[in-house]
Amino acid sequence: MVGIENPKIWNVLKISWTVARGILELTIMVYVLGAILDPADTVIVAVLGIIYATIRSAALFQYFTITQMAWASDRQSLERQKRLGEDPNVDREIANTDASMSRILINSYIAGAFIALQYLVCLIFIFAKL
Repeated sequence: MVGIENPKIWNVLKISWTVARGILELTIMVYVLGAILDPADTVIVAVLGIIYATIRSAALFQYFTITQMAWASDRQSLERQKRLGEDPNVDREIANTDASMSRILINSYIAGAFIALQYLVCLIFIFAKL
């Protein structure tokens, strides 16, 4: 089976997927809200969109918190190994851990930006139909 060997390409694909998914969700949201003719139905669907964005926001916050806790634990363990001189490659491992955390942060920030845009779109439709 052929896989992607280069981690940089894999990281670009992950970020691209996050951006494409966000654009697709926003496009569907705007299309559905724009296609509804009855203002009351538009407000109901927009409120459901806000509830959806709130659930995604809470899930993203939990993911972010758990990831930071795991990163801090790994980092602490690696720093202890470095002080004790147990592993000669510990500096490389620390760099890899920090790099993976920065990639996770970038992905989380992009997802959070699209969640904020979903809130904004829903609020615009709610206030436009009132």
